[in-house]
Amino acid sequence: MWPRWGTGSLGFVPAPAARSLGDVYRQIPVVECRGHCVESCGPISMTVDEAARLRGRGVDIPPLLDAVAAIDRGEDYYCPALEDGRCRVYEDRPTICRLWGATESMRCPHGCTPEGALSQAESHRLLRLAAELGGGMVDRFDGSSEARQDVAAGTDSPATGVD
Repeated sequence: MWPRWGTGSLGFVPAPAARSLGDVYRQIPVVECRGHCVESCGPISMTVDEAARLRGRGVDIPPLLDAVAAIDRGEDYYCPALEDGRCRVYEDRPTICRLWGATESMRCPHGCTPEGALSQAESHRLLRLAAELGGGMVDRFDGSSEARQDVAAGTDSPATGVD
């Protein structure tokens, strides 16, 4: 069973120290994806390093706010990483995609949620940690478009890779 972080009978139990996105990813339970949730692959936010890593693999995911605006205009939105109903960058997917199905509040509707799913609080902690270790988030919700412009121009911080 996957270890649980958070509060226990003895109080707060700290998660292992994370020094890279790989360390964050290793704290997320593995989801045995069966490829049925393609309709769940919607607009996402990710770290600057995750966006750069995907761009290096030839996949440019639109910034979350741009994708939501397209949906609001009535346009169809499909994740550009999807190919024949499967994620072609699954092993390099961003933190939020890794949390899908691995979090109690984001259970896979097709039963691909592992035993020991993370709580919403645990998922939020991992998202904050990923943002800190991954160069910040591509989308800032304060109205700033600086990070989006950097990513679109390819001038954001270089991908550090995942160890």
